[in-house]
Amino acid sequence: MTRGVADIQVHNLSGFSHQLCRVSGIGQTDAEIALMVRGIDVRAIDRNLINAIDYHRLYLEAQRYERNDPTVAKEVQRLGLVDHGDPALAQILRRQGFDGPPRLVDAEGMREAIDEGWIEMSRGVRRPEDAENFKTGDLYPGVGSSGSGTYVYGRAPGSTEPDSAQLQKFAEHYAAGGLDPGAVIHMAMRPDALTTDLRSLTAKRDAELEWIRAELENTPEKSTRRTELEERINVLSDVGRYAAIKGYDAYRINDVYAWVVLNRTALIVER
Repeated sequence: MTRGVADIQVHNLSGFSHQLCRVSGIGQTDAEIALMVRGIDVRAIDRNLINAIDYHRLYLEAQRYERNDPTVAKEVQRLGLVDHGDPALAQILRRQGFDGPPRLVDAEGMREAIDEGWIEMSRGVRRPEDAENFKTGDLYPGVGSSGSGTYVYGRAPGSTEPDSAQLQKFAEHYAAGGLDPGAVIHMAMRPDALTTDLRSLTAKRDAELEWIRAELENTPEKSTRRTELEERINVLSDVGRYAAIKGYDAYRINDVYAWVVLNRTALIVER
């Protein structure tokens, strides 16, 4: 099932608009559209495909990522498992259908999309092969102080600041920090993407963690339910994972021109 992005014709980008799209599984009824107009986005509920069984698997992946236990780190190395990035987020994105490739467009198509309200973004990478991999390869879910995901520079929805040249310079500055010649990826996110900001997202995540901890107080020691709750806390401790589980395509980092992108299929990328 196509999730989070309507079908875009690569060679004909006319018809982009700010209006909500009736994407498969999202906004299918007039009642849902009416809720979204009032600021109640049902996608934050309907898009969550993570179940109780998934949380146990995600917990194991999170342990691989955190590797605080030397035994876990040794096992990761022994088995030859991926020991970079956030493998728990990688599993979430795959489960949510967010790890597919973006649509590739030419420069003219990108400009047309931005003029029609798509959110312009730039990403600097320190190896040219990373740029090509982002466009056509497997999605690499990075990590960062504001949550796991793909960090990019971008403007707020409906804003013209920073302009295209400034976004390019931000990305170029980051790309130049490596040993290899870097590269800049020019992209844009659909205007009806499900987004939020880090401050609001963190408040929602903290409220959910508080509810889980309250339930823990009334849950017997060494019980299956207690293990489930503890694993859920571990997975949701990262705000990027929480956002992806709730179905957000991306979120803004407050007070800076930066975003964390989770759904690559919500993007178009310039070839």
